[in-house]
Amino acid sequence: MKRKFFEHNDKLYWVKKEVPSSYFKGDGDVEMKWVKEYRDYLVCDHVLMMGEVFLFCSEVSDVVMEEVDDKENIVSNEV
Repeated sequence: MKRKFFEHNDKLYWVKKEVPSSYFKGDGDVEMKWVKEYRDYLVCDHVLMMGEVFLFCSEVSDVVMEEVDDKENIVSNEV
């Protein structure tokens, strides 16, 4: 499964869904209530707008990297 990430204001976001803003238009204007409800439905914590597209995202928390020793990860077929 390929995931899409987006960096904005020195923060990294996992983009769960991209939706054209026209999807949320009521009487000509974007209904922000619908955008918020859809954000909650997708269990996202942020909505970013890029052009005419809403990006429904979750902020990526700090990543901790750990060096792995290849010798420790060798699987032995010995019984």
